Amino acid sequence: MSDHPDTHLYYHEAMNTTYSIRLRSCDQVTAKHVARELFEELDGLEDKLSRYREGSDIARINLLKKGDTLYISEECHKCLMLAAQAFADTGGLFDITLGRSIQKLKDSGEADIANETGKLLLHPEIAAVTCQKEGRQIDLGGIGKGYALDHLKRLLSAWDIPSALLAAGNSTLLAIGEQSWPIALVTSAAEAHKTHPLQDGAISVSGDAIQGQHIIHASISHSSEDPQEPTAKVWVRHPSAALSDAYATACYLMDTTMLEEFASNNADVILIFS
Repeated sequence: MSDHPDTHLYYHEAMNTTYSIRLRSCDQVTAKHVARELFEELDGLEDKLSRYREGSDIARINLLKKGDTLYISEECHKCLMLAAQAFADTGGLFDITLGRSIQKLKDSGEADIANETGKLLLHPEIAAVTCQKEGRQIDLGGIGKGYALDHLKRLLSAWDIPSALLAAGNSTLLAIGEQSWPIALVTSAAEAHKTHPLQDGAISVSGDAIQGQHIIHASISHSSEDPQEPTAKVWVRHPSAALSDAYATACYLMDTTMLEEFASNNADVILIFS
């Protein structure tokens, strides 16, 4: 996207992607302070949510034994609660507990969904997780980045900045304020794209073109010889970046009929096909 002349732009590497912050209608000194604060918070959030960080909430959940209960941070609990909502809204297509199979798919090109076992209990009233049966591994790759953008938005509200655009790589963007941001809906360098105005909300896309083969579900075959192809490249708009991220992941697994039904059953969801 082409930036407005008064836009301050900053980049930061976190959660295995490049985050960007665009701030408008503020001076450069303020913009630098804001960006530094947000990126420091982003690093702290990654320490809680990344399954690859030793000692993170997610890494410790993945080590639980049957009967163990772990108290976790409020940030992690909120993200897990949103993931549970997305699981229910998508009929189970969005499932953060398939981390073991996701990693195997990334490493070898084949998933092992049939052998997924285990059960985790997320306590809704307290920030805690109980392992009822060992085997499940959490991976927040389909929601963590979007959740991070929502988290940064809440911090940004303390500053008097009327317009901002936060992005987690090319997969999820969150516009803040009344100004519109022209977003190029690009899924690969070889494809033509169209521009979509984004205002006060989030937009996400998911698929192999962005991250490689990584989205799986028990009802769909996944192997290097038989890769799952999406019905269409679809962008998902939603007020929440976490849910737009999660819904886009699930929509990648839906056929046209399922996409239409999903959109009709979720009033806050807007699907954009490209």
